[in-house]
Amino acid sequence: MATDYTSLITSEHADKPKFVAMVQAVAGGIGDISDVIASLPQSFDLDAAIGAQLDVVGRWIGQSRVVPGVLSLGYFGFSDNVAAANFGEETNPAIGGRFYEEDEPFTGTAVLADPEYRVVLKAKILRNQYDGTVGEIVDALHQLFGTPAHIDDDGSMSLILTINSPLSTVFQSLLTNFDILPRPAGVAFRQIVYTDMSGRAIDVANATATL
Repeated sequence: MATDYTSLITSEHADKPKFVAMVQAVAGGIGDISDVIASLPQSFDLDAAIGAQLDVVGRWIGQSRVVPGVLSLGYFGFSDNVAAANFGEETNPAIGGRFYEEDEPFTGTAVLADPEYRVVLKAKILRNQYDGTVGEIVDALHQLFGTPAHIDDDGSMSLILTINSPLSTVFQSLLTNFDILPRPAGVAFRQIVYTDMSGRAIDVANATATL
């Protein structure tokens, strides 16, 4: 931008080094400010923002990165109540975990990493734009996780959601414990059926937490 402005200096002043330097300094500052302003939309774009930038986007949307009572905790015990071969931490039967003590919570506070936080922010936007249809819930799942899904609605004000591709344990916890999907008021997810990495269906009852 400084070059453009100095090229407009008239012949009367073009041979004055101090005047040209002053124009370059002023125009250069304006150019730098313009470049920063032009970069702001990209820096705070939901798909491109990272770290502190994403935290700012979260404040605009109204959702913190810190999510209490969401991340499922792994305890020492049986997985799916089957043989001792699965004795160990539920998420990894090959290793042990600590024993569950009375009155301990089953979920803990999570400080979400950028990928998971971005999904939660997108989910809140989708909830604010939700039109109340079952089809839009399926569309939201595809937008958030890129996964196909099916919803059974028997008219009892509760839905059964089947997700047909594997999701990480963090995303599963967000779905079951944080209720990030759009849904009609008064309608709950009675059951969420996941598919694990081996293609096996895993039934998970939905919790009552709200976004």
